[in-house]
Amino acid sequence: MAGVGAQKAVEEGLRVFDTPELKARFKSSRERLADYFSWSEKMWANEEWFWDRDWWRETLTRYCGLGPGSKILDMGCGNGALLRVLNPSLIPGGSAMGIDRNEVAVEAGNRFDQEHGFEGIQLTLGDCSEATRHFGESQFDIVTEVGMLCSTPYPESVHKSLAEIVRLLKPGGFFVSLEEELAMIMSGAWMSPGVEEAQQGWLNAMTRGFMATKRSNTRIAPEMMPLMQKYGFVGLRTRPYCVPDCSPPFTQAQVDRIKRFAHTFLPNHPDYTVHKVLLEAGGLTSDQVERYAATLHKWWTDRGEMMARGEKPVLNRQIYLLTIGKKPL
Repeated sequence: MAGVGAQKAVEEGLRVFDTPELKARFKSSRERLADYFSWSEKMWANEEWFWDRDWWRETLTRYCGLGPGSKILDMGCGNGALLRVLNPSLIPGGSAMGIDRNEVAVEAGNRFDQEHGFEGIQLTLGDCSEATRHFGESQFDIVTEVGMLCSTPYPESVHKSLAEIVRLLKPGGFFVSLEEELAMIMSGAWMSPGVEEAQQGWLNAMTRGFMATKRSNTRIAPEMMPLMQKYGFVGLRTRPYCVPDCSPPFTQAQVDRIKRFAHTFLPNHPDYTVHKVLLEAGGLTSDQVERYAATLHKWWTDRGEMMARGEKPVLNRQIYLLTIGKKPL
């Protein structure tokens, strides 16, 4: 599972389809998110939650001057996972703030930080496109976003959020964007070699479905550099990032997660309902959805059994694009 990226996919997927019709078919968003964050807290307690912590710290230290005293804001922070990764680098004198419109995520994150001694982190409930109402202008040395812009209405809310980021940063401050393909995260297509028709059909339809139902551009990553240039950022740089492969010996928790994910392609699973709405909005017929789901369910089930036997690494095809820019002095 890809840490914050997957977390945001879950949050957005549940928020988008929190409708009376779908509520009647599975537990409410709030109940499911409470379950989800209870699980993520257990992961944090065992220091297993966030992928590649060192990469984040080293990247922001090298390119953005992250260090003691830095003030950082994470836009679309979820339950604050990225801020916990970066917080040790800010001590002493720094602060880690986050803003997210998901009440359950913010409550869970603040509670977890208090209970586990993460000092200097504060999550705020609010809309990223109006963040200066909560923090004021020119407050932060670094502003980050991980998968927030690919899940917000495009293009209007994307532009509002970028304008807010410019206002929030101090002159000379840095904006760091890490964007993945939201539809890719939710579908699991990024780890499914050998089932190309199902994976590509599922992924492309889900991408179209996001645009049709939520007007969100899940493939915004390549657009980040020209967008940031438009908002005046200088010294722009971009680099791809691939989540590390998962190699044996596999833990039981890893095997269990894969097996649970395989179940999301079964018609009686709540996530199947969420996916089906997206896929049909993206142009698939019910028969195509059922056929692709059966293929992907078998692939993930086989993968879980292979992991349980300790065979072969799990090759990760999930590509992120990191883009960094500096606000002029």
